Amino acid sequence: MKIENYREAGPSDKYIAKFDLYIPALQMTLHELKLIRSTKGHNFIAMPSFSKEDEFGKKSWFPFIEFSKEKKVEFEKQVMELLKGFVRS
Repeated sequence: MKIENYREAGPSDKYIAKFDLYIPALQMTLHELKLIRSTKGHNFIAMPSFSKEDEFGKKSWFPFIEFSKEKKVEFEKQVMELLKGFVRS
């Protein structure tokens, strides 16, 4: 995997950076992934997502691409390792 188009967020943004991820084995690029710092202080990867509203107007967010829990952990670990060369903080 390879990080491409890495862009750090501005001071008013609620995320650390946006980036694209090229996966050579699939010859596929995932665009607009975000590196986010949670309110508890740990970093995680946010995949591009869409929202749906229920009958009460409450919005819920769903990723366009979803992994099993085990694969998500494995995927995030690999991407976080790649991001070490980019993140300044």
